Parts: sequence; structure tokens; C-alpha cells
Amino acid sequence: MSRIFVLGSMNTDFSICCDKMPMRGETVVGRDFFISSGGKGANQAVAATKLGGSAVMLGAVGNDIFAEKIIKSISDYGVDARYIQKKNVSTGVAIITIENNDNRIIIDGGANNLVVENDFRQILIDNAEKGDILVTQLEIPIETVSATLETAKSIGMITILNPAPAKKLSENIYKYCDYLIPNETEAAILSGISVIDTNYQKIRNYFIKLGVKNVIITLGKDGCVFCNKEEIRHLAAIPVKVADTIAAGDTFIGAYATALTEGKDDAAALNFSLRASALTVTKHGAQQSIPTKSELDNFKG
Repeated sequence: MSRIFVLGSMNTDFSICCDKMPMRGETVVGRDFFISSGGKGANQAVAATKLGGSAVMLGAVGNDIFAEKIIKSISDYGVDARYIQKKNVSTGVAIITIENNDNRIIIDGGANNLVVENDFRQILIDNAEKGDILVTQLEIPIETVSATLETAKSIGMITILNPAPAKKLSENIYKYCDYLIPNETEAAILSGISVIDTNYQKIRNYFIKLGVKNVIITLGKDGCVFCNKEEIRHLAAIPVKVADTIAAGDTFIGAYATALTEGKDDAAALNFSLRASALTVTKHGAQQSIPTKSELDNFKG
């Protein structure tokens, strides 16, 4: 089986639920506070591994009490953590407030902001093979993401870019993307085109013209839209009772990468990913809410 190299962020998540978001200067009562390991990179690596893939984490932690906890957490899930770098700053943190099954997140990148391509370029050259997958996001410097995507394509890897949090990108980065997987807000920010039903073709054309091979726009409770030169296809979400949506997008991406390593075609990979993300939102938290392959096999949704 091909391996999945995940270049991205690792955070400690501080989460709390409330019935109402505070206004400016207001204090509200929260509940169900918990601390967990997160970060889009780490979440996607854990999702891939829990769902049956073989994931290698490429990222950085700091010099504080949270660093070893994050490494131990993802290692316990089976992620290969041997290449994680340590920086002389704080580990990344995310403050997550959950209201009515929706969440708002504030991030301090910490060590994630110091991840550079030279940390991992030779590791990829020495260890990755043609057909392996690189997954990356935008919680680390864009220059690092762009350079590593280019390195991955020179090796013959399959590349997946999750452009989150969304920010305008150099057009040059897109030609190194086999799969671009934004949510609807991110797709609109990147393309400048509002995501409504009549505009999927315009969005598809925008990214394909820049060199992206496939675009998958995730739509939360409305499923996803898969686009390439040949087609635009909408797939419905799996209806479930939602606890919170924290790791749904990361689970979708980790699941999709795993499905590709198993030889699934795009239709089967999309179904696998939608089922995995649906099961994730039935539980609270990030990595702990991501289902195992066994749980997904037994899921009736």
C-alpha cells in the first residue's frame, strides 16, 4: 500500500461548549471543557491511519509541555512521528468555542509558523515513492506548502491541497495540485466566485485552467461537489445527529487519501469520505471523534 505523507500543523485544542456566543465585553457560562490534540495536519494524518492508511507526519512542535503530548497522541493512533521537528517556541494552540453544533476557532500557530521546506525536502526525496500521497494545508507557511508540493510532484507523488484557512494563493501553486479540496467558503475566497449551484462550472473552470486536476468542494450537511475536466457531480451527505463538526473536514481529507492508496476510484473514495465524516460529527472532539475502519465498516449510514 502507498504511504500518505502529511505536511501540516499540530496544535493543542482547548474546547468549550456554550449556548450563546459572548458579545463584546460579555461573559457567558460554558460547559464540557476539554483539552485534546489537534491541528489540521495532525487530524488528517490521524484520520488516514484510523481509517486503514499508513500516514507519516511532517510538522513541528514547540518546547513546552504540550509538544510530547501531541507526539504521543498521534503515535498512539499509529501515525509515523519520527520526522517531527522541534522548534524553540510554543507549540501551536487552538481555542474552540462550540455553539449549537457549530464552532468558532482562534489559532496561535507557534511552531507551525516555523515549518520550512528544507526541514522535509530530503526526507521526501529519500523516503517517498511514485504513487505515494502528499497531503497539506495552509496552517503552515504558504512558501513551505508550495515548495513541498513541487518536490512531491518531481517524485511522482499524488498531491492533495486543503486550502484552509483560506487565503489568496499564487497561481503557480495550483499546477502542483492533483486534488484541491476546499469547503464552499474557501472555494469562494480562492476563486472570487460565489458558491451557488449555478456557479460550480465557473469555479471548476477557474481552477482547472490554473492546472488543478480535480476539485472537491465540501458542503457540510449538503455533501460535496466533485469536479474535473470531464464532469461536475454532486453527492449528498449522510444524514446523522450532529454532536459537533470540529474534525469533519479533516476526516474527509484523510479518508480520501486513504481510499486512493487502497485503489478506490473517485466515486468510491468520495462515498468512503462522506461516510467517515458523517460518523465523525456524531461525537465531540477532534482526533478522538474520528472513526476507525472497523467502526466505519459497521456504520449503517
